[in-house]
This record gives sequence, structure tokens and C-alpha cells, in this order.
Amino acid sequence: MKVLCMMPRDSLEELLKWAEPGDTIVVESISRLGRNTIDILQMVEDFDKRGINFVSLKENIDGNTPSGKAMVGMFAVMAQLERDLLVQRVQEGLTASKKRGKILGRPKADANKVEQALSMHDSGAYTVSEIIRLTGVSQGTLYRALTERKDLELLRQANELEEENR
Repeated sequence: MKVLCMMPRDSLEELLKWAEPGDTIVVESISRLGRNTIDILQMVEDFDKRGINFVSLKENIDGNTPSGKAMVGMFAVMAQLERDLLVQRVQEGLTASKKRGKILGRPKADANKVEQALSMHDSGAYTVSEIIRLTGVSQGTLYRALTERKDLELLRQANELEEENR
């Protein structure tokens, strides 16, 4: 028998591959086990079918007892409600902010600085590090602008070829 502790979400699939009958999977909280009530309940049912024990530390639940199984269901429903309410509150907050005229999201990069950065890049006289330092444009913004410009040029060329073939 092994005791397997839940890791970050990416490791869940790997943990489930290693789990064998008689093992115990320990999670910090039931809400960490799945994204919604159905996922959590299906996972706990799968544990039961495979003979894997399940324990939640935060809720102090042993999913292998009848009362523990009932508590898993109730806590799964409460975790789902909590997530749904959080999403609803965030959406209401965003809507209220928009109504007040608040501009949401990251501010756009200064177009003049991006053009200056592109010109500096085209000149070949500056390294990317120097361009970033001198213009204040982030590396990601510079590379995104270069990619967009390249994509636009390819699109323009494709349109010209299409026009010639007509």
C-alpha cells in the first residue's frame, strides 16, 4: 500500500496511472480534485471501482466510508457553488467597471515606440537587448510586431499572386 499525495493539476494524470488497488490518494482539498461537481464525483467513483482509497485533508474526509462518500458529494457541490459564485462576482465586477468607463486589460504598447523598435531592428545596428533598453518596448511586443509584419507581407504577396493569376 502506498500513500499518494496530489500534486499540481498537471500531475493528476500521472498519479492516476501509478495508483493501484489499496493505495490511498490524499488531496489538500476536494476542490483540488476536479473543476466541477461531476468531475469530482466521477473521479471518486473511479477510485472506489479501482479499490483506491481517497482522503481529503481540509475537509477531514475519508472517502472510503459511507459517511465519507456522502460528505464528498456535499463538499463537491459546495465547491462547485463557490467557484460559480466567484465567476459570477468577477463578471459583475467587470461589467460594472465597463459601465463606469474603465478600460480593461493591458494598455497597448506605444505605436511610435514599436515603429522605432522595428526600424532599429531593420537597420541591423542594434541587438534585441539594446532595442528593448532604448525604446522601452518589451521583447514580446517586438517579436510580436515582427511576426505580424512578416505575416502581413506574406498575405500581401499571396494576394498579388492571386490577382496575377486571374
